[in-house]
Amino acid sequence: MAEANECAEALAPSIVAGLTVAPPKLLERFPAAMRFWKEYAPALEKMRSLQPADAPRFAMLCMAYGQWVEAIRHLRDEGCVHSVKTVSGDKMKRLSPWVAIEKLRFDQCQELFEQFGFGAMDRAKLMRDRAALPPGAWSAGGEHDSPDKDRPDRPAQNSPVGSMDLLDSAPPGAAVN
Repeated sequence: MAEANECAEALAPSIVAGLTVAPPKLLERFPAAMRFWKEYAPALEKMRSLQPADAPRFAMLCMAYGQWVEAIRHLRDEGCVHSVKTVSGDKMKRLSPWVAIEKLRFDQCQELFEQFGFGAMDRAKLMRDRAALPPGAWSAGGEHDSPDKDRPDRPAQNSPVGSMDLLDSAPPGAAVN
């Protein structure tokens, strides 16, 4: 029972000024992960790529990033190879376990970065996918926040997707000569 309470406490939201989506308290124990959350969560919230339901997955990204940073520090300080003593008493070169940890965490970060739209191509894919959704399907309040209420089927013109409407022209044959 105490273990369950400890786990629930670690996963409970932590209050961070200025953020709507709160990180789990667990991140407070990992400074690099918490710094990552505080640095990137506001921008992701603004892009609507971070909602309360996304907090656990984003926390995993923060943890993977924090552990990747830790692995990089160990590799910088200790190197990629270290000597170990063999059964015969000789020394043998072995790859540091931090190399595997760095690669694992790097791969996890890459996968999760894509899901949150960290790269330019990832953001473009997210925006394309969102544009295909019905209006309001991905907005924070569940309602379409377009100022253009008489066109609920179109994205707001001040949004990256809606601004493309400004470049539209009439279809061929529709223009009067």
